[in-house]
Amino acid sequence: MLNRFTRIRLITGIIIIMLQIVVFRHFHLGSYSYCFFYLIILLLYPSKNIVLNTLIGFALGLMVDVAEDTLGMHAAVATFIGFTKPKVLSLLGLSDIKEDELWINTSSMGLIGYFSYISLVTFFHILFFSLLEASQSGLILRVFYQTLLSTVLTLFFMMMAYFLFFNKTLKIKV
Repeated sequence: MLNRFTRIRLITGIIIIMLQIVVFRHFHLGSYSYCFFYLIILLLYPSKNIVLNTLIGFALGLMVDVAEDTLGMHAAVATFIGFTKPKVLSLLGLSDIKEDELWINTSSMGLIGYFSYISLVTFFHILFFSLLEASQSGLILRVFYQTLLSTVLTLFFMMMAYFLFFNKTLKIKV
C-alpha cells in the first residue's frame, strides 16, 4: 500500500498533468511564450536519487508528449531536468533537503534559495526545449526571446500555484 505522502504526490501529479494538457497547453502569448506548468512536479518532488528523478522526468514528459503530440521533446527535456536536478541543488548549496518532506519548499530552502532553484531549472528546461524545437542555427535570437518569455510566464504560474496550494506556512529564510 502507498503511504500518505506518495498518494498525495500521485494525485497532485495527475491533477497537474491534466491542467497542463487541458489548460496550460493552450495558454501562450503569441508564438513566443508557452507555459510548461508540468515542470512543477519535477521541481517540488524531494528526491536526491538521480535514477528516480530521471524516470519520473521521462514518464512525465512522455505523458505530455502523447497528449500534445510533440514527438518526444518533452520527454527528452524532462529526462534531462530529472537527471540534473540533484546537481543543481548541490551547486546552489541546497542539497540538505529532507526526502521525508511532502514537497521541496521555502521553509527548507529559504525564499531566495527556492526562487533561485526553480528559476535556474525552468530557464534551462525552456532553453533546451526551444533549441530542440528550433533545430536551426539561424533562429538563435528567437530561441533566446522565446526562452526568456516562457521562463517568466512559467515561473509566474508556478509561484502562484506554490503559494496558493503547496506552501502551508511561509517562513522566509534568507
